This record gives sequence, structure tokens and C-alpha cells, in this order.
Amino acid sequence: RTDLVTPKFDALDFSGVTSFANCWKAATSLTSFSSNVDLSSGTDFTGCWRGCSSLEEFPGTLDLSSGQNFYACWYNCNSLGEFPGTLDLSSGTNYSYSWFYCSSLSQFPGTLDLSSGTNFYGCWSYCTSLTEFPTNFFDYWTGTPANTCFVNAWDGCSSLTATSVE
Repeated sequence: RTDLVTPKFDALDFSGVTSFANCWKAATSLTSFSSNVDLSSGTDFTGCWRGCSSLEEFPGTLDLSSGQNFYACWYNCNSLGEFPGTLDLSSGTNYSYSWFYCSSLSQFPGTLDLSSGTNFYGCWSYCTSLTEFPTNFFDYWTGTPANTCFVNAWDGCSSLTATSVE
């Protein structure tokens, strides 16, 4: 929806809801997201904040620990300059296109646990402001990679070098 003005969420209880697929997709006026939203039962976050092109802040206190599918979750959140390293994304397996075209994202937090991931296809593509990728980020990776696991993962990240990803 393009008509949303930055909503002020009062403690919303979505307990028991498992799919947040495309929930806030294309809320182009959304500049921040509330930490008072209960997302703790969510397993599917496909495209949840996709196209929230004005989103500048994302809370690091949301409970996303049950999330498994983060396909295109923050896709085209091109005003997001930082991503919180305190989120628990450790149950996730699909991160394809998760941060695709987050062109203002200048660094990616090394504290995020994406070690169960099996698919990172296009994950950070066109994060053109990304200048570094956390050293040893995949050292504790336990996921079984899909055949195309890292295809185009950093495509179009013109500020990254092979060394910064290795």
C-alpha cells in the first residue's frame, strides 16, 4: 500500500500467526517499524517489508526467532542504512533476495546468525553502499547449501571486493 503514513503501532498481538508473507509490502511511506509487534510465531516472512523504500530504521528487538523463510524480506528497502545485528534469524534457511537492492546499507552486521541458511541467491545484490562484509561470517555455517546457494549473492555490490567477502 502506498497510502500508509508512518503508522504508530500500539502493541499488536499477532501471537499464533505463522505467515507474514507480504504483510507490509510496498508501504512506501513507512520510515520505521515498531518493536511492539508480536511476530514471535512467524515462520514465513517472504516479502514482509519488501518495497518499504522509505524504511530507515528497523528494530533489533523484534522476535523473529521462529522465522524460516526470509525470501525477499527487506528487498528494495533502499533507505535502510543500517541493519540491526541483534535480531535472531538463526532458524532461517531461505535468505534469497533478503537484502536485495538495499542500496543505502553501508555495512552488514557480523553478529547475525544465518548459519542454518541453505539459499542466499541474490541476497545482498545491488547493496551498492556496502563496502565491507563481516570477516569469517560463514565460519560456523551448518546449513546444507542448495546448488545455487550463492549465485549472484553480491551481484552489483560495486564497492565490495572479492577480499572483503572472503
